[in-house]
Amino acid sequence: MPLFRLLKFVAFLTFGVGCVHAQTTGATFGDVIKVGATPSDVVLDESRGRLYLVNSAANRVDVYSYTQNQMLGSIKVGTLPFAAAMSMDNAHLYVTNNTSSTLSVIDLGGGIGNLSASVALPLNRQGDSFHFPDH
Repeated sequence: MPLFRLLKFVAFLTFGVGCVHAQTTGATFGDVIKVGATPSDVVLDESRGRLYLVNSAANRVDVYSYTQNQMLGSIKVGTLPFAAAMSMDNAHLYVTNNTSSTLSVIDLGGGIGNLSASVALPLNRQGDSFHFPDH
């Protein structure tokens, strides 16, 4: 009996009765928003109802309000930003900038946020690892 079921299943797929078609578009949920270039990183800020989209091509962080369904603006950061992280208290957004070897500190206390500091990262590249100098 098991062999018969297997043959029946193969015939079912072969003759198109149960053909499986490949998905030609990506699965989506909610609304699709055009943001220009693909962000290199996205940070969710649930306390403010926002998404922070790292826009490497434009050297900025775009701020999107998902409660208002609109872009609120952008914050300029260093050259070729790559990744971002929120502070534990949700007061700051930290953005690493690859080409300028800096860390942008964004104060989220007012408005959409503003660049409060740009910290140089004194890294010595050795092979595939980074070494911080001793102070």
